[in-house]
Amino acid sequence: HGRTSHQGTHGPVRLRSVSLKEGSSMVGKFSKMPVSFVSAETEMEYQSEIISMAFVDVDGIIKKILDQYRSKIHGMVHCSGGAQTKVLHFIENLHIIKDNLFPIPPLFQLIQEQSGTDWKEMYKVFNMGHRMEIYIDQAHADEIIAISKSFGIDAQIVGRVENAEKKQVTITSEKGEFVYY
Repeated sequence: HGRTSHQGTHGPVRLRSVSLKEGSSMVGKFSKMPVSFVSAETEMEYQSEIISMAFVDVDGIIKKILDQYRSKIHGMVHCSGGAQTKVLHFIENLHIIKDNLFPIPPLFQLIQEQSGTDWKEMYKVFNMGHRMEIYIDQAHADEIIAISKSFGIDAQIVGRVENAEKKQVTITSEKGEFVYY
């Protein structure tokens, strides 16, 4: 894990992989959730989504990216165990602005609706369908995205990094704007 403390403008490229390869405990938590509140049709939809999360091969994508761009990467954050705010553990005097996130997957909509959890907390606890962040200069972002897409995994620039007086993450999503310190 690199630190995102470089000067200049560079933005997080989010690999939208919903793989939980090393997160089998999370898959276990979801599979144990009571599903009596959904129809059989909806239940099957969510079970399929959970299964697909467990079998996406992100290792190949990351290996290829590191083989080609290791020296250009300012930081990588696996969005588990801290979700969208995990990057706060690795920065100082930077503002991470995430204002172009992927749509929220139905599974996380369901969790929020059934639990009543505030959306700000959801972004702090769950990856919201985003597994990996790569912090790299804008000049290389399209190349990283192309590698991910060559593996059939969608990726996009989800934000940017700015110098700041203190560390901060701002998430602007379809559910509002949330600030974390």
